[in-house]
Amino acid sequence: LFLSLTHPCTSFFYFFIFIVCTVQFSCCEALFYVFLLSGFSLPLNVVKEFMTVWQAESQNVTLDRASELGAWAGSSDLPEATIFTSSSLSRSSLGMGRLTLTTHRLLFNVNGTNHDLAVLEDLAIVEKYKYQDRWLWLCMPAIRFLKKGGHVSQAPYVCLKDDRDFWYDIIVEMQSGMRRARDRGYSQTIRQAAENVLAYIALIRLGYTGKPPEVPLERSAQAMLHFTNEHLPRIDKNVRDALVGRFNPSQMDANPATVECLAFTPSTSGFSGDRGRIWCGLGAAVVKAVDSVTFEVDLSIGTGNRTTCVLVVDMKVWVGSFDKTVRVINAEDGSVVSLLVGHESMITSLAVSPNGVVWSASVNGQVLGWDSKKLEKIYEINLGKVETVNGLVVHKGKLWCGCSRELHVVNIETERVEKIVTLDDHVRVTSLTICSSGKVWAGGSRVGTIAIIDPDTYRTVKKCELTGCRGVYCLLHVKDKMWAGGKNGHIYVFDVNTFELDKVLRAHTDGVRSLCQMRDGLIVSGPGSREAVVAIWDPSKFGSGKLTEDSPTN
Repeated sequence: LFLSLTHPCTSFFYFFIFIVCTVQFSCCEALFYVFLLSGFSLPLNVVKEFMTVWQAESQNVTLDRASELGAWAGSSDLPEATIFTSSSLSRSSLGMGRLTLTTHRLLFNVNGTNHDLAVLEDLAIVEKYKYQDRWLWLCMPAIRFLKKGGHVSQAPYVCLKDDRDFWYDIIVEMQSGMRRARDRGYSQTIRQAAENVLAYIALIRLGYTGKPPEVPLERSAQAMLHFTNEHLPRIDKNVRDALVGRFNPSQMDANPATVECLAFTPSTSGFSGDRGRIWCGLGAAVVKAVDSVTFEVDLSIGTGNRTTCVLVVDMKVWVGSFDKTVRVINAEDGSVVSLLVGHESMITSLAVSPNGVVWSASVNGQVLGWDSKKLEKIYEINLGKVETVNGLVVHKGKLWCGCSRELHVVNIETERVEKIVTLDDHVRVTSLTICSSGKVWAGGSRVGTIAIIDPDTYRTVKKCELTGCRGVYCLLHVKDKMWAGGKNGHIYVFDVNTFELDKVLRAHTDGVRSLCQMRDGLIVSGPGSREAVVAIWDPSKFGSGKLTEDSPTN
């Protein structure tokens, strides 16, 4: 706001507000900095131009070719997709016509007939080159498109003259967005790439006639082509096949938020279609319920402060946060059934006993037990002087509490600590769970160490060292596998019977803060705020054999 109001033209402020209300904030933020870096002073006609472009986008056509493309939009041979723009009359290998870009395809119209040049995803090469007329000996700037498996002599070309670089930029951006959507299972990328292209088109068409900006607008507009400029590590093919979907629960928010915790509620009659919801507890003091089919946010419930843990019991969602309370939410309509108070410090962990008692722990070592039916406090345990409590596990009438370098084992019947298991000095417990064989798994921070403890003898039977992990944020037991989310963005999958590392999944660009299981055996992983994009995994598609740090990537 300060930068906008001190800008040479206050219409910049109104423009900024308009974009915030119209597009995703990430696209708006990029536009904001493009104008700042270019030293561009926005006159009122620029605001009108942007409004025109975005309004036209909602009608699936851009303004300058609306009359011509309007007939196309109603024709049966036009693939269903958003039309961005159409070129002026241009020469091509198909004759004279107009090139048109949609979100998925390149079309060329010759005398009212649509020719499908290529599906963007199938293009192997989009190449700038000089077309030479064999009769006039003229060289014209052109682009040719080579499909996968095709020969360069068969590649169609379009002579676009002065608009060649413009067309090359927008085609490559959409193509890059589609490739990322395919490689990383994140369909929303296509929508983001489309908004990037529309913003780029609007910037190029501004028609500024005043003082030239310090940085040429065409060059600064390149900043909008995010996926063209993005350089991400390649993903192993086996991992890519298992990555079946992605979504960003904070996509429409001003700032991306850490996915602190995850849970899943299955479907019930008349609730969330027929596939259930994914509950995302975010660091931005909110929990969001996401439809597990469409990945659209169904519900958004404020939690007062940073959300730390989430647990589903009898179709009620229990949410702990930094505000020292536990909210019990109706999973069907998102209403807060009860606000449980009694903790003296921020909540860190939740767990449930086989008899339905829900346990909540706070940083100061206070552990409370709640009747999940009556929503009343029935237990209160004080662990004494502990640094923190990270992780709760209930096993054979005992409550295991992760307290930094120690595990406190509480006898639930007597409400007393009957055993303290001391771990290595360099292991600070950040997560705790139990597997089908009855072994307790404790993930440590700072170093990538997982300690596996026998609950009968209280001895460490195995220590798993993860090179380069820097720490384990979360653990999830599913069938005969243990999933561990690392601070380096990797997911480590262990065999719970042999304790051997089976797979390393590399797809996140920030630490994996949370894991949960959803319908059909799928696994959900949530990262930190630098990425904020949740991933959906299908373990059945990993293929045979181990996939570890030393495995080659494709």
